[in-house]
Amino acid sequence: MNSSFDNSLLDSSLCVNPDEVCGVIFPTLAQPLNFLDRENMEMTSKVSLAKFSGYPTEDAERFLSNFSAYCLFNRINVQDPRTVAAFQLHLQGPALTWFTCLKDTEKADWASVEQLYRAKYLAENNKPMLLVETEQFLNLRLLPHQQIEDYFSKIMEKGRRVNKSPQEIVLKFIEGLPSQLAFFVRAGNPEDINAALTAAKLGEAYGYRASPTATETVPGGAIPVPMPSVSAVQPSSNTRLNDLERKMDRLCSQFEQFTTTKNRDKSPRQFSCHACKGAGHVKRFCNWARGQSEPKIQCQLCEQFGHRAINCGTCNNSGNGRNPRDTGRVPLGGQQ
Repeated sequence: MNSSFDNSLLDSSLCVNPDEVCGVIFPTLAQPLNFLDRENMEMTSKVSLAKFSGYPTEDAERFLSNFSAYCLFNRINVQDPRTVAAFQLHLQGPALTWFTCLKDTEKADWASVEQLYRAKYLAENNKPMLLVETEQFLNLRLLPHQQIEDYFSKIMEKGRRVNKSPQEIVLKFIEGLPSQLAFFVRAGNPEDINAALTAAKLGEAYGYRASPTATETVPGGAIPVPMPSVSAVQPSSNTRLNDLERKMDRLCSQFEQFTTTKNRDKSPRQFSCHACKGAGHVKRFCNWARGQSEPKIQCQLCEQFGHRAINCGTCNNSGNGRNPRDTGRVPLGGQQ
């Protein structure tokens, strides 16, 4: 090839529009492509925010704080109308109904929406919500498998919302602990909530948080103190009833034996007369005077067994018998 032709071709190629090569026009970028912006877009797509429904069990203040962080991460200015739109997209249920019922002037900027949201759902501006938050604070307890730090954070968060004093927060923290662990922390007389948390962790290491039924393994090699089971401390109702029934039966049996012995002692002794063989008297006081004795016959005069009335000595002594005894007087026919 000719060198002059090559040079002319090379010079002509240098005069070509840089955006047009071989007849293809490439668009000119206003700014160079930044790969960091692409990474930020990918990170933004991965960040999500849970929606708020407005129920009493939800944390309205935490949602508002998370939404502010979400807007900051996505570079949404509070003056930007997109803030209100993003807030609406993260509402559902009763909270979304409340937002849609607002006037257009109230939803014009984020400042007014935030003020209305605080007045509606935050406990410091809503008395019914304050009562709910207070009740939740009073019902907080350390669950069997819950970390003490998690329980501590909930106590601090709820106490701050309902405007509890530091001393009240410490007392509630100790009250929600298990009985043995609470006694251990209370015995240390903690000055503040941090000292109470440290004492609770120490008591957990010593095994004062062991469950009543089984001994849990405590990290660090400490041997937890075994706690007596509920059945060992207090018997069941069925066992107590059975024991009470056995005692009542034993008492009734002993009372019957005592009554029988007492009645036997009070019953009259069965004496028998050696003369007439009648029961209930002795020979010394026997009224049988003559005739044949009959042990089973009761006398109608002296009421003794062993003789009849005709053979009774009382009849002869009184002079009313058929053969009266000699009285020492002379019969009427014998007087001169």
